Amino acid sequence: MNVGGHLFKTSLETLKKEESMLSRMFSGSGFKVEKDEDGHYFIDRPGVHFGSILDYLRTGTIVPPSNPLKRAALIQEVDFYQIASLLKILTIKELTFASVNDTNGLLYWLGTEKGKGPYKNPSQTQFVSISNASTAYAVATPDSNSNDACGCTSWLNKYFEVSFSGLSIVPSSYSLSYANSTGCCRPSNWKIEGLNNNKWITLKVHSNDSSLQSSNRANWNLNCTEKISSFKITCTGNDQSGSS
Repeated sequence: MNVGGHLFKTSLETLKKEESMLSRMFSGSGFKVEKDEDGHYFIDRPGVHFGSILDYLRTGTIVPPSNPLKRAALIQEVDFYQIASLLKILTIKELTFASVNDTNGLLYWLGTEKGKGPYKNPSQTQFVSISNASTAYAVATPDSNSNDACGCTSWLNKYFEVSFSGLSIVPSSYSLSYANSTGCCRPSNWKIEGLNNNKWITLKVHSNDSSLQSSNRANWNLNCTEKISSFKITCTGNDQSGSS
């Protein structure tokens, strides 16, 4: 077959291995694939990365290009051919929780410019922005040695929101830190929400949660299957001292 002037030899079994635009082209489902003057099936798309796509269909594995421009070009072709499993591999970054003080989390990764540099407060990068309600204040930080904090002078119904630029996430857990330097009391009643398609959905509600009573940092699992572009934490009741 001829893809943008590049010749490839493969089988129908490989082309139809996964439900995709490519499989439909050769399944007799109404697509008409033209032939070139030599009788090769012709697809008028760039052929530079088509070999990598074929190899993935053959083996189920791929080594993505390290060059960002080449990776973006490959993603564009995979998106055109609608190969969902490969698109997921190329576009999804998996971050696995190990401990409350690990450096595996999303905010830490963004604070290193997606692994490209030394860590800095992620709110100082292009990827994260912070907003808050009234007297609430917040600075996103997974760095246990930092004095940055989130809190407010009067907790009840106050929130802070963390938004991601150009990113959607499916969170599996999250951590909170209590910063003694703020003078705030340890929270025990709050909720965390995620923004999905411009609608806030509740991810977890904490009622009389004492997890931060004996530790300055704690982690909670989330049962979330939706992609979110922002998350918001709102105080819903008294802190652990009984104050609101």
